[in-house]
Amino acid sequence: MQRREGTVCDINQNQVTVRIQQLSACAGCHAKDFCCSTDCAERYVRVQTSATDFKVGDVVFVEGEDRLGRLAVFLSFILPILILVISLVLGLQVMKLGELSAILLSFALLGLYYVGLKLLDRRLRRIIKFNIRKLDQAS
Repeated sequence: MQRREGTVCDINQNQVTVRIQQLSACAGCHAKDFCCSTDCAERYVRVQTSATDFKVGDVVFVEGEDRLGRLAVFLSFILPILILVISLVLGLQVMKLGELSAILLSFALLGLYYVGLKLLDRRLRRIIKFNIRKLDQAS
């Protein structure tokens, strides 16, 4: 189970928005204030919950199953790269397209993939769920 510490920043009915500070390996570096690294960023996670005891500013843990994290990585990174590379190779080798046409085909298929992913957004939100616990209840 993956667990990240965050701070509640918004509450709407049965949804809590948690701000998570994503840190890179350079988080402990003495020059981090002067660095322009983009590895440190704030991420916002919306968690569906029926609990009503959360307040803005509460420090909480957001938890998610490892297998769901792997699914998210597969859908976000691995599958798009596979689509891009396979369609490029098929366009060049099998369909005997020119380079520009093969690249345009690859980008078109990648765009269709992202449109399909957006259309499946509600279904994916039901599958990929996070749990939220207050810091003192997280043991």
